[in-house]
Amino acid sequence: MSGFWWGVAIVAVLWLFFSMRSKAKAVRSFTAIDEADPWFLKNNISSSSVMFNAYEEAGLARNPGATVIVGSGKNAQGESVGFALEVVPGKGVVASEILVPYGIATHGKTASLQAKMAGQPLLDVLLNMAANHRARYPTAP
Repeated sequence: MSGFWWGVAIVAVLWLFFSMRSKAKAVRSFTAIDEADPWFLKNNISSSSVMFNAYEEAGLARNPGATVIVGSGKNAQGESVGFALEVVPGKGVVASEILVPYGIATHGKTASLQAKMAGQPLLDVLLNMAANHRARYPTAP
């Protein structure tokens, strides 16, 4: 019976550890998105409409210590806008790209894996993906 309680205690400690790590990452992500608010205003994107993923892995950012935010939001006309930002705590947005078409922003996880394998910044990989998409599927004038 005591083995059971040891197992319960170990599971509880592991759960607490991973839960705290997840909460710490979420806090950093939302701090970064708060620091990006002036950029959203400047680019006419409603910050309340923004959906995003944040990437903090070393090597994914052009600027050391930056959090890369990839997402989309709505502008004043109700159109979707894709974006990729690098946010440094205390400095705000230090690099940014508008992604056309905006749907490329939904490929952030795939792009992050490609960026890691290629040793390139995530913003550059996303821009390349967008350019390839536009070349493959040109729109009529």
